[in-house]
Amino acid sequence: MTLIGADYRFSAIPVVDLIGTLEYSWKKYSVGGDIPVEGTRHFFTANFSVVKPFDISLLKPYAGIGYGLHVLGGSLSIMGNPVGGAAITGSGYHFIGGLKVAPPAAPIAVYGEYRHYWTHFSTGNFRYFTLAVGVMLGF
Repeated sequence: MTLIGADYRFSAIPVVDLIGTLEYSWKKYSVGGDIPVEGTRHFFTANFSVVKPFDISLLKPYAGIGYGLHVLGGSLSIMGNPVGGAAITGSGYHFIGGLKVAPPAAPIAVYGEYRHYWTHFSTGNFRYFTLAVGVMLGF
């Protein structure tokens, strides 16, 4: 799935960082043949995390936990005609761990991050993970 998102990291508290995250991912499906079928799956999540950074000079690993709200939806069309769509909402917890590389006095840093989610929807409980790589701007 393609994923885009934005994070806001609040680091003014001496012991922990607070992170707010909005993410959106989607994937399109298509089956050809005599009767073409197309579908799209959408996933939106809004998360809040508390992480403990470990400053080791240039490398800054961090780990923590968080809570999020999730919306999973999709749509289906047959021969170009919409035949259905639905969305369900859920909430759950996640573990977050990552590594930030921040050169001293540089306003920019790169990071890699892993999140493992435990989410409850009305249709059942789901576990999944995300991997992200990004660039942070410090102000």
